[in-house]
Amino acid sequence: MKNLIRLRKIEPDESQRLSIIDFFKLSPTGDLKFFNGKVWRTLGNLEGPKGERGDKGEKGEQGIQGIQGEKGDLGERGVQGEVGPQGFDGQPGKNGKAPTLKEIVDSITPFIPQAVQGEPGEEGKRGQRGEKGEPGEPGKEGKGGKNGEPGETGERGFPPAHEIDQRNYQFRFEKPDGRWGDWIKLPAPQGGGASGASNFIRWNPNILTETHDIQFRENESYIVDGSEGAFNITLPTASLAKMRVYVFNRIDHHPGNQIRIYAQTKEKIVGEDFIRIMEQWESVRLSSDGSRWWIV
Repeated sequence: MKNLIRLRKIEPDESQRLSIIDFFKLSPTGDLKFFNGKVWRTLGNLEGPKGERGDKGEKGEQGIQGIQGEKGDLGERGVQGEVGPQGFDGQPGKNGKAPTLKEIVDSITPFIPQAVQGEPGEEGKRGQRGEKGEPGEPGKEGKGGKNGEPGETGERGFPPAHEIDQRNYQFRFEKPDGRWGDWIKLPAPQGGGASGASNFIRWNPNILTETHDIQFRENESYIVDGSEGAFNITLPTASLAKMRVYVFNRIDHHPGNQIRIYAQTKEKIVGEDFIRIMEQWESVRLSSDGSRWWIV
């Protein structure tokens, strides 16, 4: 090992016997290190302490500049190289614009001698009329015009003529052309009102189209039509119409025009002041028990 110093320690007895061999080394910085069998330990530095830095010396004088050399002679011109091969041909240019017929005529007109214009000749005879050509295809249909303003509402018409077959519980209307339409069946009486009302129901030949008060009669069936507007029907007093049956059949399809059936003041129809008939062909059958009206 570099810088190792092998020493021996001599016991102070008479035999001068070696007892311990230790190893030391001197580092480049002058440190004396001791190895105890496991690690190196620094014992001290054999060199003295570092002295102070000396003063900086003075700058020396600049040397003399050397003499510039003379310029060399110009060299001879080199031999000229051979001519290179010819390059590729370029793309052909676009064709020029051809002159128009007018331009050609204008260019030669100055060189053409002008002839003297002759007098106009006599008018020729009119030729025969050619055949008539085929008709062309029809043009496209024009756009429709705007809708006109609605006309005024006409006067209220009368209900159409009608015929009632009481035996078969059916009726029919007369058409505008004078012919009769098909028979329309209505529900037949099922008999038995409140407190045993009579089975026989008479058909009233008049169609109800406006507010109407039902007069006290025997059992009766009515046709009601709300196509002209809403209206009300008022039943007779329940005490006078005890055991009577009244049937109402709606024939129009104008649910917005309500047809209401009212009881007399302080009387009720199944607990209500009135009932409605709303739908076409809807039928309602009412009967009195002497104090109120029931749907039977």
